[in-house]
Amino acid sequence: MQQQKREAPTGLIERLVTAGFENELDDLETEFYFVRADRSMPELSLLKSMYTKAAREQMVRLIHRIEYDVERESSVQSLWALLDRFSVFPAYAASLVRETVVHTEAFYRRLSMDYDGRDAFIYEMLGVSAMECVDPVDRELYYSLQREFAHGKNREIMDMDQNKVAFISCVNDEDMYSECLLYLKSLYIPDGMSIEYIPVRNAASMCAGYNEGARASDAKYKIYLHQDVLVVNKNIIADLLSIFEDPTIGLVGMIGCRSLPRSGVWWDGLRTYGRVLHHCEPESVVDSHCMEPEGSYIDVEAVDGLFLATQYGIRWREDLFTGWHLYDTSMCMEMRRHEFRVVVPNQEEDFWCIHCPREKPLAPEYKRYQKIFLHEYGAELHPEV
Repeated sequence: MQQQKREAPTGLIERLVTAGFENELDDLETEFYFVRADRSMPELSLLKSMYTKAAREQMVRLIHRIEYDVERESSVQSLWALLDRFSVFPAYAASLVRETVVHTEAFYRRLSMDYDGRDAFIYEMLGVSAMECVDPVDRELYYSLQREFAHGKNREIMDMDQNKVAFISCVNDEDMYSECLLYLKSLYIPDGMSIEYIPVRNAASMCAGYNEGARASDAKYKIYLHQDVLVVNKNIIADLLSIFEDPTIGLVGMIGCRSLPRSGVWWDGLRTYGRVLHHCEPESVVDSHCMEPEGSYIDVEAVDGLFLATQYGIRWREDLFTGWHLYDTSMCMEMRRHEFRVVVPNQEEDFWCIHCPREKPLAPEYKRYQKIFLHEYGAELHPEV
């Protein structure tokens, strides 16, 4: 909101203040207030095009009841029933709420009191809203609500199986993935834990594929790995569970940098940590061994995407990264935005993974996604040099 002022006659403001009028922020000299309307015509047109006017009116009526705490419990139940009836997806519901609700925080808190197993739906609504939000204050509000849900301050918003691990891979080489799967199925599984393997084929991008894989699993612990990664640490599941006993840790990677440089490229970082055995050619292997943590693990700002283990369902930014680059560093930044830590484990004794990529030059589109990354996260970097 901005003020349009008109200078008052000499002495008038002083007389008004003396008479008891307040003049905070020069209100007495303000002729007009300009208020920015965060309602875009294209977005409104899109909302109107997807459902009938009668359907939209029913949804908005219930949304307003929830916002203003009018028969909240029955209104929430009716809203969920209506969303099911019209097959409304989270992104549409989030947009409708953004366009019609004034008291955002109050609405989401009341909605979540009777979530009726809709934890993931609400979580995705908040995530989509944060991603599409222009105002940094509003964006932080959405992230703050997500953090509360993820930390379980009000409740566990994600109804996940605490004793399950999902291995998720985007697959376009069946022979390579079958080798990856062979190694995964040879890992030791701690008592009480179950494992599932989720290949995603024909993914439009790495982020889109990983989001699809995440939606297909109710596992609390999701491990996103390339199809050309061979996991050789037989105890890796137990080792990861031990690290994730700290609820502030959101992501574990194999190799990364302490602080991202201005380029946003982790391997350009001044201090790199971790270890991976690279097997790019049949006749050779290279032990990429960086610095090791003094303890069991060390906090880093970014890690490589060959292996990413998570314990919180942060959405992959498929709205920004529509290809195969920088999705990993983006996820690390999203973890930080949600106040979760990213760490690399100590692998002094032996490496945990072998990476078998085919040698090829850096793709031309990498630079484009690097620019997208810096535009989105550049202000949040703390380069050491």
